[in-house]
Amino acid sequence: MAAPMKGFLKNKFFTFCQCFKQHDGIRVHSLHKRSYIKWKDMAERSAWETHYKSSDQSIDWLLSYGHLKHVILPAISPIMRENVSFKIIDIGCGQSDLIPQLLLNDLNNTNAYCTDFSYHCIEQLRNKFHQLNIADNCTNGNTRQDVKSCNRLNFVNCDAQYLPFQDETVNCIIDKGTTDAVLKDVIKGKKIFEKIVCECFRILHKDGSLIQITDEVPELRVPLLELVFSKFKIQTTQFSLSFKIIEDNEMEYYVYFIKKG
Repeated sequence: MAAPMKGFLKNKFFTFCQCFKQHDGIRVHSLHKRSYIKWKDMAERSAWETHYKSSDQSIDWLLSYGHLKHVILPAISPIMRENVSFKIIDIGCGQSDLIPQLLLNDLNNTNAYCTDFSYHCIEQLRNKFHQLNIADNCTNGNTRQDVKSCNRLNFVNCDAQYLPFQDETVNCIIDKGTTDAVLKDVIKGKKIFEKIVCECFRILHKDGSLIQITDEVPELRVPLLELVFSKFKIQTTQFSLSFKIIEDNEMEYYVYFIKKG
């Protein structure tokens, strides 16, 4: 069973598409459809619903599973050893296959959740991975009651500012480009960023980790995180912050590890 599932991911999940950055937004071209999102609208649910309605093509923003596996696994392995049941969440997952790939290839005894505030995005992911027999649970998250899982891979339609998980119940949270998108909104982006980070800290277990994958340099991202912790009176003794650099096609990307406890 494992080999066919991996083959499905490798050969069928992604289809050809191109992304073009422009001065006021990003344009996505696939074989049959086009989509355009303005930078100022990247924090808006309606913009992403329109995008996923007009395009069912899968895009893995920033870095793929192959780039991130050897960076993420060493960071979460100690947490996994200390917890019989491991819970990992991708907030604002989009069409990324990072969590499904980790689940199929690397993680054991894990409840994994792909979450996004776009209903159409979640439906597309659920339909694609339904064939793998590891996903048949799609939940609309509208309360803070803990989301119940039937299988190891779950898809949840919810806003990262209001995650439907109980306090200190999640071991690891992946933020791959989600806060990058909201920060494109120059008016309310920083406020949304603050709410997302604080919400992540609320649901993180006492020894859990928030992993942010971004192209934002430490000179900008680190002070922003420290400002959030200071503003909401999260003491420096309650977290540790580090980062690693990944180079790909002459571009530098940054993986920030914010460990609680």
